[in-house]
Amino acid sequence: MIEKKRGKLTLKRRKLTLKPRGTPAKKKPTPPPPPKKKKKKKKKSTEPALPVITKKTKADEMHAKLSERSEVWRTYLPLKLGMKQILVTAFPEYSKASVQYLIERHALMPEYLDNVLKYDIRFDLDGKEADEVVEKHKDYTEKTITKLANKVIEDEELRFKQVQDAIEQKKTDKAEAEVKVIEEAKVVKEDSVIEKTPKKKMSRLSLKRRPKK
Repeated sequence: MIEKKRGKLTLKRRKLTLKPRGTPAKKKPTPPPPPKKKKKKKKKSTEPALPVITKKTKADEMHAKLSERSEVWRTYLPLKLGMKQILVTAFPEYSKASVQYLIERHALMPEYLDNVLKYDIRFDLDGKEADEVVEKHKDYTEKTITKLANKVIEDEELRFKQVQDAIEQKKTDKAEAEVKVIEEAKVVKEDSVIEKTPKKKMSRLSLKRRPKK
């Protein structure tokens, strides 16, 4: 028998390269966030603040000017009817609201109200006689005086009540504070008594075991 020699089989391994089915889309780079704007601190102005001009300040200015020019205004005599339009024309630099405020304030002064009841004639700013003070205006003036007097009484009563309430509140607060101090002192005293009381010592006899029967 002749034995045939088998040849050696050599297997070559092929390198497999896997290709992706689809190329992934490139991600767009996210832009960096915009820099935050720093808030500018407002510099405090060193200039003095301008005074607030109100109707009262303007009325005070007009009152001072009228008191220098007119004795009728200065002494609170009954004024001629239609005085608002006269003052608006005389003081164009001031508003109508300021003029109206001035006239209302002037007409509610006690001296003016008394003179309306006292005189029968009204006067212009130059001191010339103008209109008559009718009974209707006198009656209205009397009602105004009564109303103002009642308001003064009510304000005084309210102020007195507020003072009394404040005094009572102070008394109540003082009493509560005293009670609180007494209670705290009691607590401190009780704690000190507890600390000073000696603890009872157990006698040696009690520690001995009882003999068994």
